[in-house]
Amino acid sequence: MHSLYIGNLSDRCFDLDLYKFFKNAGFTLASAKVMFDHDTKVSKGFGYLNFYSEDEAGRCLETMNNAEIMKKHIVLNKKKDRDFDSKANVLVRNLPKDMNQKELSDLCSKSGNIKSCKLEVFGDGQSRGFGYVQFEK
Repeated sequence: MHSLYIGNLSDRCFDLDLYKFFKNAGFTLASAKVMFDHDTKVSKGFGYLNFYSEDEAGRCLETMNNAEIMKKHIVLNKKKDRDFDSKANVLVRNLPKDMNQKELSDLCSKSGNIKSCKLEVFGDGQSRGFGYVQFEK
């Protein structure tokens, strides 16, 4: 089994929503799992996608990072790289309030290959004016 971490999920997103989204996008998944707080039963905002093949997981990572699910731009990483915020090597500030995560990724990709990108947003999805970018070494 080959896994990808999926972050920045809507709190209304469930396992079946993820599974259907990626299946409809042409991917063959073994499973999709959204993580919930055991006590409160509230979504933690992240989960995992499990693929039968490494090639399929790689294709998904390459093409679906920053895709929009339920009005939120997702973040995909290899499972071991899921702590992207704490390990980010660039904090980008003073971003326009109407910028989305895909636009931040596109802007920063001019500076090198991006390993992960996360725009911080308010509950309504509007940019908080900053984000984190981690570049490949």
